[in-house]
Amino acid sequence: MALLLSIGLPAFRDQLADGRARAAAEQLYAAAQFARGTAQRLRRPVVPCPINDPEATVPECDGDFGDVLGAVLMHSEGAKLLKI
Repeated sequence: MALLLSIGLPAFRDQLADGRARAAAEQLYAAAQFARGTAQRLRRPVVPCPINDPEATVPECDGDFGDVLGAVLMHSEGAKLLKI
C-alpha cells in the first residue's frame, strides 16, 4: 500500500497543480475578453487587474493575479469596478 501511495501521490499533486493553473488561465482569459468587449462598447479603457480591496469606493489595481480579478473602467474622475 505504501508503495502505491508513494507512486500515485506525486502524480495526483501534479494533476491538481495543472488543474489550478488551467483554471487561473481561463479566468484571466475571460477577464481579458470581458474588458476588451466592454471597452469597445463604452469606447473607454477597461483594464483587467487584481483587486486588493473589492469593497473600496475607488478600486486600485494592486496585488497579484492569484487574488480577486476584476475589470476596472478607467476615466478622468478615477476608476469604477465593473465586474469581479
